[in-house]
Formats: sequence, structure tokens, C-alpha cells
Amino acid sequence: MYILKKHLDQFKKMQQNKQIIVLIGVHRSGKTVLLEQLKTHLRRQGINNQQIQLIHCQRFAHHGIHNQSLCQDIIQGLVQGKRNYLFLDELDTLTDIIPLLHRLLGLDKVTLVVTGANRRFLTRLAPLRDRCTIIPILPLSFVDCCAYQHLTINEHSLYHYLNYGGFPFVQSLHDQLSRDNYFDGIINTLIVNGFAYRSGLCNPYLIKQLAAFLATQVGTSVNISQTVVGLKHAGITTSNKTLHSYLNFLQEVLLFYPCYELAHPTGPVRIKPTNVKYYPVDPGIQSLLAKQKSALSRSNLEALLFLELIRRGYQVYFNHHFSFIADRGPQRVYLQFAYSLSDQAAYDRISASFKHLPSQARRLLIVVKRPNQLIQKNPEVPLISLLDWFQAD
Repeated sequence: MYILKKHLDQFKKMQQNKQIIVLIGVHRSGKTVLLEQLKTHLRRQGINNQQIQLIHCQRFAHHGIHNQSLCQDIIQGLVQGKRNYLFLDELDTLTDIIPLLHRLLGLDKVTLVVTGANRRFLTRLAPLRDRCTIIPILPLSFVDCCAYQHLTINEHSLYHYLNYGGFPFVQSLHDQLSRDNYFDGIINTLIVNGFAYRSGLCNPYLIKQLAAFLATQVGTSVNISQTVVGLKHAGITTSNKTLHSYLNFLQEVLLFYPCYELAHPTGPVRIKPTNVKYYPVDPGIQSLLAKQKSALSRSNLEALLFLELIRRGYQVYFNHHFSFIADRGPQRVYLQFAYSLSDQAAYDRISASFKHLPSQARRLLIVVKRPNQLIQKNPEVPLISLLDWFQAD
């Protein structure tokens, strides 16, 4: 497993700041591996091993060790007069973490990196929101997987990625049964660990069936009532209230990411909470849940596009005028996604939505297959192939 340059670059920029670097991502997405690699990187830069503390918090949680004792142990292990690096892995497994973090933030010359695998972890960090830098950690992207496995970036490798995904350990598995067992283990662990922290949830079968249903609805806007009806057709009876709790759970454990509909594409962010698209965190997970090979279809590739936008730090919405509207800080990008453009008329239809945007708005048209014939393009609407966009910074 190689270290991702983008994460290393982020770490270099922030390691001198009085900030908490928060790595948040689904279970087994590579957070612990990243901490180990950051530790190795620091040692290669001449940092003494005593200046780096990598603490697996779940062990303390299991043994009932109080946070105050943990804090004292950390402070006693600091090297005075030098910059120290504190890596707190699975900090979300501990209770009452804010006093602990306040104490550590008050220390001089300390770089603090923490990890968590549950969206509720970010809610718990709310009192320190201004001191946190959030870095989403998803399974390896398509381009990262190609680099790791020395694959050429083309439609063949894209099909491979759609079915096997980017979980780091999966890259070393070479048969479908082993991969399926591994993915199933991830889902079971998420359910067991998640239920331990959520009272009132007690039906793992419903969770799995709901996840399987959502995996077959990728790219489609769904709401609670529609999902209840869909599950009923599959022989599963539940209520809107119950399903709402379980749907929130799938998002909390980061197995699915929501994409809300934006009420108006050019106004302030105002969402329609009942219209949501749900995208699995990884295409390999989607393939397992849907119990079928994932084809190079528009909906499956749209899911990869969404996940890549999340990796790049965007808050992503959809709208009936656009495939995606992506915000990152003050920047907003309007994206249209098409599998192919057969002729000038097809191009004109999909690019027409851009005409009503303000002149300074950023526009982007992404296609899987470039048009074979010459098309008169709008110079204000950049057109790029999906494979090229995946490789772009």
C-alpha cells in the first residue's frame, strides 16, 4: 500500500498549525495505514521515533481506561523542546473526548491527528469546529488503484474498478469469493460497531436489505415512502419512522453518502430534504450489495463522479437542470454528465442548461465517450472525457 501524495501534502501544510487534523472515513478505508505511513515519512525526515506517538484508542476503550490517565501517559511521553506528533487512531471509540483534546491543544509544539469512522464523530467535535481541519478518507480512487496495480487508465481498467472497488486490502485479493467475504465482513463490522453506539437499532437484516435496495437505485432520487414501498415488494414490511432511523444509520457509518437536491441552482444553498440520491462509498461494495456485475452504465459512472468530487473536497448537490452542483469554499461548479453525444442536437440539448447561468459561473461537461463527429462547441462550456477528468487535478 503506497502513501497518497495528496494526503501527505495536506499533512505537510498543516503539521505546524495549532489545529486538529481529522481523518474521517468508513471502516477499513485506510486511515490506520495512513497514520503508519505518516509516521514512516516523519522518521525518514529525521524525526526521532520518541517524538511520534501512535495511539490505538479502541484498546483503551475496551479496557475501560479513563481519558485522564490516557492524557497523562501522552504528556509523560512527550519529548521536551521538540515538536511532537500525536496520532490518535479511532478516537471516536472513546467517550468525553473534548476535555482530552482541549488539554492536548494547549500543549506547545504538538501536531495532533485523529481518526474516526462515524459521521457522529464530527458532531461530537462541534465545540472545537474552528480548530479542526476535516479530511475525508475514502477507499482508493480509480486513478489511485490503477497506479497501485500498474494498470493503464482505460475503459477495461475502469470496468475492473467498478466491480472490485478501492478498499486497500482488496487490492491484494485475487479471487471473487475472497473479495465478497471481505466486503461482507466490512458491512457486518459496521453493523455490529454501529449498533453498539445506537440505541433502538436491532434489526441487521433490515439494514442489509435497505443497503441492497439503495445499491440498485444509484443515480435515482428516492424518498422514505418510495423506499418503504420498494422494500414491501421484496417482502419486507417496515414503517417510515423506522426506515428513517436505519437510513440515517447507513449514512452515519459512511457506507452511503447522500446527495440532496438543490432547490435553485444559482441561489443560496436551500435543499429539498425529501429528494435524495444515495451513493455507496465504494463500487465494490455496490456490486456486492446489488448482487450483480457493475457495467459501464451511466448511473454507475455517475456514482464514481460523485465520489471523486467528495474526495476533492466538494459539497455536492443535484438539480433537475444539472447532474451535479459542487461547492468548495466560495467556488461553485455546474456539471453535466453524459455517456455519449451522438450529434450536434444532443450536445445542444445538454449544454442548453448552462445558458441561464451568470456569465462568471464555472461550467463543465463530462462525457464517457467523446463524439466521433465534429461538433460546434460552446467556448464557455469546457468538454472533457471522464477518464481525462479523473486524472485532472
